[in-house]
Amino acid sequence: MVTFVEVLADLGAAGLSLRRAWPRTDGHLLLDLDDLEPGEECAGESDRGDSGSRVAGQWFADADIARKVAGATVGARRHGRVVLQPAGADRRLGELAALLRRPGARLVAHRPERRAVVALDGGARFAKLVPRRRLGRLHHAAHRANQLPIRTPRVLSDGVEDALVTEALPGTPLSELLSGPRAAEALHAVGAALAQLHRCPALAGSTVHGPRDEVAVTTRWEDWARAYGLPVGVPEDSIPSATPDLRVIHRDLHDGQILLAAGPDGGFHPAGVGLLDFDLVAAGDPALDLANLIEHLLLRERQGSLADAQSAVGALLDGYHPDQDVLGRVIPYRALTARRLVALYGFRPLNLAT
Repeated sequence: MVTFVEVLADLGAAGLSLRRAWPRTDGHLLLDLDDLEPGEECAGESDRGDSGSRVAGQWFADADIARKVAGATVGARRHGRVVLQPAGADRRLGELAALLRRPGARLVAHRPERRAVVALDGGARFAKLVPRRRLGRLHHAAHRANQLPIRTPRVLSDGVEDALVTEALPGTPLSELLSGPRAAEALHAVGAALAQLHRCPALAGSTVHGPRDEVAVTTRWEDWARAYGLPVGVPEDSIPSATPDLRVIHRDLHDGQILLAAGPDGGFHPAGVGLLDFDLVAAGDPALDLANLIEHLLLRERQGSLADAQSAVGALLDGYHPDQDVLGRVIPYRALTARRLVALYGFRPLNLAT
């Protein structure tokens, strides 16, 4: 078994510092890195750390596979078992490098061979790129999201191949408001807007995501963590009960996915709440979205970006007004979310989830 400590050693030897990793198998990781010794080809990356340039990459337990991937990816370079993919180099996202050469383009996120987000025209529009086999599903989800009773990025026709282009959604990320004096006001508005979304019946043809599906997601993350010698949370015997009343749920709801635009009076109201990234939207239990957001608020308190998580959760629930049945199902979903976050944050340099 290759441990995560060995992965970090490989990165350090190559002059790289890890921001986060996504496991694909027990011998393959996708990487978000700071290159502490960037070359000219890193120009145009999304941002610079204290002493380097942000760059995407991959790690392979098998150096031969790393060599083959680097050879098949125009613009990539290899350091042993690490493949660096600067400036949008990606064999699966063919349009990415070309998009980044457009005036005013900026790389926002790049998960190699899986997805990338590029800000266009100085941030007026955003392009999300995925492999072609996933593009139809991405467009379908985004167009459906535009029909929901909550602000979502408007889909635009741009002619960019293998990409979904949307208009920028005005507002301040909830993550930036949590440390300020208006956190409770913002979360009350978020709760009310989320309740409005959850009153929408599941859309025809939606993927159903039930309790056992969420258990499977958590278990998969824990299996990956164990495979790399990382800690996992304490498993719970109970799983959430199923609800026959399926609703539209986001499935990846946290403070980074929520934007708030102030109303004419300067206050935060439900109508000003917007949501990003409906890639995982499903028919499911609203308690899952609530649990995910609550556990992220508790995490933000531990990370130091939220002063009082208990008050924050109270404001969220005051705005939402969940009934006792929903609150009862939130508890086991919170336990699952907490376990998943322990495993997920293990793949970051500082495990701030534990």
